[in-house]
Amino acid sequence: MYIKYYYSNGALYARLQEAKRDERGKKYDIGRCQLGRVLDGAEGIFKSRDRGVFKYSLESGFSDIEDPAVYLTHEYGGGQELILDFGSVYVFLQALKKDGVLDVFKSAMPEKADTLITLVLHNMLTTEASLYAEDFWRTSYARIALPEAKLKSQRLSEFLTELGEEAVFRKFFNTYLGYVVGKSKTSKHGIIVDSAGLQNDSHMDLAALSVHNGVASHEVRLILAVDRNTRYPLYFRCVKGNVLDVNSLAITIADIRQYGIEVDSCILDAGYYCGENIGDLDRLQIPYLLRLRAGNEIYDGLARDHLSGLEVYENRVLYGKRVVFIKRVPVDIQGAKAFAYVAIDLEAQSDERRRIFSKSLKDFKSKEDMDEKLRTSGAFILISKTEASIDEILPLYYSRQAVEQAFDFGKNYANLVPLRIHSEAALRGHLMVSFMATAAIMTIDGLLGKAHPRAKNRKSMNFPQARSCLRQMKCQAYESHITVSEPDRQSNDVLKALKIAYNRQMSTAPMR
Repeated sequence: MYIKYYYSNGALYARLQEAKRDERGKKYDIGRCQLGRVLDGAEGIFKSRDRGVFKYSLESGFSDIEDPAVYLTHEYGGGQELILDFGSVYVFLQALKKDGVLDVFKSAMPEKADTLITLVLHNMLTTEASLYAEDFWRTSYARIALPEAKLKSQRLSEFLTELGEEAVFRKFFNTYLGYVVGKSKTSKHGIIVDSAGLQNDSHMDLAALSVHNGVASHEVRLILAVDRNTRYPLYFRCVKGNVLDVNSLAITIADIRQYGIEVDSCILDAGYYCGENIGDLDRLQIPYLLRLRAGNEIYDGLARDHLSGLEVYENRVLYGKRVVFIKRVPVDIQGAKAFAYVAIDLEAQSDERRRIFSKSLKDFKSKEDMDEKLRTSGAFILISKTEASIDEILPLYYSRQAVEQAFDFGKNYANLVPLRIHSEAALRGHLMVSFMATAAIMTIDGLLGKAHPRAKNRKSMNFPQARSCLRQMKCQAYESHITVSEPDRQSNDVLKALKIAYNRQMSTAPMR
């Protein structure tokens, strides 16, 4: 066994090799393992992307370093960065601190707050796995603002497991939902509930085979509740991938109510409709609005009785550029009074009829089957516990886009997927970090959307634009202070919109 050193792209690396001889005495190597960059060859100190800074010897194997920062200096060849990414980390930290949500995040694990907030920022600002969070921290202002972050890859799984514990989960949501109540100034909340499958091929109990839109995959199902008025994420749960939406509603509402949130209305997608759920909502006196799925007995009866003659001017509703014909009909749902809104979307009807007529008659079960599909093309039915006018019902139902936006932010900007986790506890910790990152993104997006700093008639900025604009802001790091580069016009727009100020020369003291 020996260590072989070699150069690659101007940097010195080390490879662990074991030398053996075959039966003829010929020498050959087996068991190769790259150790990474050599920081101190005499002491056996190395640095790699997977392990961070560590010690290795042939006698003792791998071990941790008590103070890795000692070796991350130029004299050891570690290359501590002197020019750091500044803009997005500083500006978003300051905005979240002013809003108050930053302290809420820290309350989950106050003794390890620097690690937690660094992971939240890493999810917001990069698309890389948390494995590379240390590189993000080392090359950005996070290194100065959050100096106590412990981000070695071999420790991150332990941290996420600890974060995902039930006691930490409950502690966080007690504080977080108290913050949401204070933000909205009421404990009564209309909620929007939806779910999404998160593909995960690892062998854990939560991952199960699920078929969605004809595509089968192993996944975990994430359930998310969003406040209808503030559009702010309220709560999440994860369940086994093959659990149907219809079976998860009662527990989700019970969990939210357990934290002191009074649910006073509920908007749902078609997957949540069943007699038991309607009965539970009626018993709890929670008004609901949901879409009926085609093929349901109530749907078929309403379509049969009310689609004919629906397309008249008196039933016309304009929703954006869409023309929709809607008729309100009293209906009995599980022995209680409700209202059905039978509707035809003119554009959807045209698209569906075009697809039907482009097919051959033999593609249908019968001529009658084709005629029925033509008759119901573009149709949909909403069920509401409370009465609303036909002009009010679509804006009310499509407020459920808030939960779709939350999933969009989570998947595209908060590193929710892909899942690279093999432990259920670590998975829950990962989902907590992604939930916090999503809440942070939506907070900043909301602040940016209130007004544009340059002109009243100019379109407001959003989070992805702001993140892109702030990338050019760098800072030069010195021993006792940093010097911030001049912002360009776009960066100034973000600073003004978020009302964030900074000094050209700033102390290297941590942010508290």
